[in-house]
Amino acid sequence: MTDHEIIDGLRSANQLLQSRAVDVLLKQVKEPLIHYVKQNSGTRAEGLDIASEAVVVLWKSDGEGKFQLRADVKLSTWCVSVGRNLWLKELRRRKTWSGDNLGGDARNEPADGTTPEEIIIAVEDHDLVSGEIRRAWRAFKKLSAGCQQLFQADLEARPEEEIMRLLEVTNMGSVKVKRHRCKEKWIGLYKQEPISMPIRETEAATDERGS
Repeated sequence: MTDHEIIDGLRSANQLLQSRAVDVLLKQVKEPLIHYVKQNSGTRAEGLDIASEAVVVLWKSDGEGKFQLRADVKLSTWCVSVGRNLWLKELRRRKTWSGDNLGGDARNEPADGTTPEEIIIAVEDHDLVSGEIRRAWRAFKKLSAGCQQLFQADLEARPEEEIMRLLEVTNMGSVKVKRHRCKEKWIGLYKQEPISMPIRETEAATDERGS
């Protein structure tokens, strides 16, 4: 596949065509990135993961209109550069984490706030009193069957190989692209849902009107 064909494949709604494009691009970038990661305190598995992440970055950048295919820069070169930067960022994160937590201090644990993913996990834990939970759950039910299956598989901690078979794809890069697409779709639907009061507040308001 040419670079243009790979980009067309990544943009395609056809799962098989998209998977083929990801597979071709991964074959081009994985060995250089595995070598780079192993030369810089990493493992082969981490190199493979970085290669997949680089493909996801390409897909997201293209979807946001931030990527433009150039005749003088191959896709594989662009992705390898992105992958190297991702690994350097990961090494800096590890160094910062190690330095800030020598005494077991957990102050630097990530705190991204409540996300739809966290809310759905709360639903699975039967915490159904929050209006935000019900808002996210309504959005979740509007996702395609494929996205719902993927998130359900993630919640059940199924092996990645099983998820690949579920999605009928041939590589983990395609799973990552699908997961990002579904996540962005879910968040978009979540934002469109009207904000509702928690169940307890709704009951209290009903009681006040009744009295």
